[in-house]
Amino acid sequence: MADLITSLRAASRKLVREWGFLRPTLAGTALSHVAVHCLIEIGDRSPRALSELCTELRVSPDDLKPAVAELLSSGNITTAPKPTIRSSSEGEEVEQQTEEDQYYSITSTGQETLNEVNAYAQNQIAKALQIAHPTFGTDITTALGLYAAALEATRLVEANPTPEYTPIASPARVLPTNPLSKPEPPTDVRIVSGYIPGLLGRTLEMHATYYWDLVQWGKEFESDLGMGIADLIKRLDRPMNQAWSVVRTTPPQSPGKPGQERIEGVIYVDGECSGEDGVAKIRAFILDDSLRGMGFGKRLVTEAMKFVRETGFRECRLTTMRQLAPAIRLYENEGFVETRQEWETAWGPNGHMALHFTWRRDQDGKKVPEQQMPLGAS
Repeated sequence: MADLITSLRAASRKLVREWGFLRPTLAGTALSHVAVHCLIEIGDRSPRALSELCTELRVSPDDLKPAVAELLSSGNITTAPKPTIRSSSEGEEVEQQTEEDQYYSITSTGQETLNEVNAYAQNQIAKALQIAHPTFGTDITTALGLYAAALEATRLVEANPTPEYTPIASPARVLPTNPLSKPEPPTDVRIVSGYIPGLLGRTLEMHATYYWDLVQWGKEFESDLGMGIADLIKRLDRPMNQAWSVVRTTPPQSPGKPGQERIEGVIYVDGECSGEDGVAKIRAFILDDSLRGMGFGKRLVTEAMKFVRETGFRECRLTTMRQLAPAIRLYENEGFVETRQEWETAWGPNGHMALHFTWRRDQDGKKVPEQQMPLGAS
């Protein structure tokens, strides 16, 4: 459960960032986030009351009024007369005034802005669906809808607790462990550098299983990865190459015998594959599902980048994909910057967007000891 929550939180943060919610304006307009959502609601049905907008957007009147003022001053909306509600009484129609509230309608300028917002959003979604697996569109829509509905239901329950579960009416209950809390890392796990028996086999096993489930990469991927990593392992005795493993020790099966060790994560630094002096590449970083969310992935990346810095490389590169958001965050925390995107069709039936990241010493913000001379590729 903890791993699922961690992954879902990571995906939610990624959505927020990709949608542009961390920028001051939204959807290619000069409007704030709240103003854009307010305009969408008013454009969907005019006139709209301030109280309705507050309910729909989950904000207070004090939070919404600056956005309304922003839309008014930019000519996107205008104040509107209060609507009347027609009802019948003994066969006669009578007009009933609504309660005191301010109403707003969209203007022609606002409709043009709204059209731009819709075009921006539709284009963003269309591009994403082109990159995703062809069958994922319906799955994404269903999953997001269920997730949004669950969040809404949770908010409503918290806002209106049932009487038997209010603190006053019910006795103290033993609460379950907070699933959002970071699990304690096991004590039987350690990081080991260099070659250890089974390194190639477990690297291939973890990659083949994970990427088959994720993007259906099969025998071509496993074969290519196997040849590349086998070649690198042969070169681990050279000072510009290194590997690190997360090793878990299980209890002995019988008294007097040692515990069994199993590799549960790996990362490699290849200082030769680029063919350029002083340029390294991070390869085959992966962590078993059972240890995710405990900091072992971060420790692997930290060890690799410590080696890169101390060995004297001027540049380090890696290739990843958008679906691996937690790993991308680890890379970015070490100073990696996305440099380009490239569509590849080598292994999967539908292709994928490869993301290329680069770390450069002259842009590195982390202080390290005096460096050695950069290593060459020979």
